[in-house]
Amino acid sequence: MESPAGEFEVSEVGLENLKDLLKEAEKPSSGKAYYSAESVFFTTTSELVEAINVGKKLTPEDIEKLTGEKTRGNFRREGKKWNAPLEVICLSPEKRDVFERFKMDVKVNETISKSAKKQRQGVLANLSGLDRRMRDLFQSFNLAETKLTKELGAQQRRLSDVLKEYNGKVKEYLDALRDDPLVLAYAEHNPKELPHALDVLNRSTAIYLIGSKNLGTSFDKIDEGVRHLLTAAVVHDCADSFLKKSTLRGEQFKKVFGVRDFIIPPRMFTTNYGEDGEKDCIDGMTPESLEAIQHHHTRRDGRLVIFPAVNGGGEKNVAYVSRDSLRMSPSRGRDAEVQSILLEKAMTYQKSLVKGAVDEISEIKGDLFQPLYLAERWVSSKTRLEASLTADKLRAGRGLVAKGEYVDALMEIIDKNYE
Repeated sequence: MESPAGEFEVSEVGLENLKDLLKEAEKPSSGKAYYSAESVFFTTTSELVEAINVGKKLTPEDIEKLTGEKTRGNFRREGKKWNAPLEVICLSPEKRDVFERFKMDVKVNETISKSAKKQRQGVLANLSGLDRRMRDLFQSFNLAETKLTKELGAQQRRLSDVLKEYNGKVKEYLDALRDDPLVLAYAEHNPKELPHALDVLNRSTAIYLIGSKNLGTSFDKIDEGVRHLLTAAVVHDCADSFLKKSTLRGEQFKKVFGVRDFIIPPRMFTTNYGEDGEKDCIDGMTPESLEAIQHHHTRRDGRLVIFPAVNGGGEKNVAYVSRDSLRMSPSRGRDAEVQSILLEKAMTYQKSLVKGAVDEISEIKGDLFQPLYLAERWVSSKTRLEASLTADKLRAGRGLVAKGEYVDALMEIIDKNYE
């Protein structure tokens, strides 16, 4: 989160080291300030008093008391020893790139969320006692959460009209989403994109729940899948949002635009982007959600993506193929025709790989991208005529654009005038 004076970050700092940092921060040239991200209590003969509250601007004297031989035995910390590193929020003039700032904002939200709620409930002291910059941080969090709660409440009512048998679960799903620090950080960064994101969430969730039931998917698997899908749906347009705010223009913009969904989400939502091996997702993101985000413009029958040359290398052609399109049960009629087309396209990619026209074939493991793809296509229709034409195209592509059961679910939703 950004303040006029700099950016906030969260870290755990050893007490002795923190004492030195606080002394350095007192210098006018420092530009830094440190605030407690946890409560520290002092025991008296009769009660437990909050000595350092969340959001308090720390001073060297605070740490002196906490570590002093005569006083340290009277301090208590939740789930920690008195001398454990202290979690702090630092206001620093140093600037990060947009991706690192987003990741840190997720951590800041996670850190202050419980305290912000306690403050609203009157459990914590009034915000007026905090430093102005920390007070602004709490108020910004509260406003963003209030707006997100209102928007999700509207989506819950709309979903419940269509998914009556899931009413209780829909509320549970959306309540969990509202409390997700990653979702909240994204909503803060992209308030104008939130309505579209939640429309896609609404449709894709309905498509997934109805379609999965018709597929005979177990409830446990549906429950797990919808949680991954909800996160993916909210942030699915993160690449487009980034490019709108970026300074990329001309050829440089074109170079990134075609592969934006494959290179930008990993930079936003993983901690080891650019390193070899599996990517580690930040809190709130999962590999299943990330895959769905990257492929929300991908059809079930696959996609060829041409990655531009980087660092003096050549272009790289990658064919993405859905795992479920290769592992279908024998069928008849239209389903058999669809199966034949899917296998034929996969074989085409395989032949291209042998000839060197394709550099790599990558398997899409899950199918969550399919409800997301359908919802995005439908929601993006700007007029009734365009919506009608889109519906006709998706219906005609049943089994190829997405599993037939997901396409059927969308058509059922459209027939119920769920808009």
